[in-house]
Amino acid sequence: MCSVSNLKTKVVGDIRNHPVRDFFDKGLNVTVNSDDPTMFGTDMNNEYRMLHDELGFTVFELFRLSLNGIDSSFLPQEKKGRLRETFLREFEKLVG
Repeated sequence: MCSVSNLKTKVVGDIRNHPVRDFFDKGLNVTVNSDDPTMFGTDMNNEYRMLHDELGFTVFELFRLSLNGIDSSFLPQEKKGRLRETFLREFEKLVG
């Protein structure tokens, strides 16, 4: 889900009306993407910041979205597992 491109293409008129929060709260497997960063003037940091600032996603929820992205990727299972472990270790360092 890319909130910036959804705004710029007028899929949603206001970020506060974006369905990502509702989808996440209902347990759907939501991921964060930047679509075409050059075209939409965004990057992953901006996407996560917008979800946090505008839709109230917590750091832990944003981490869950990151894991969803890994789990939903087309990487081979072995690489997914290694990447997931790396994310888990780094996140643990951040939150202690």
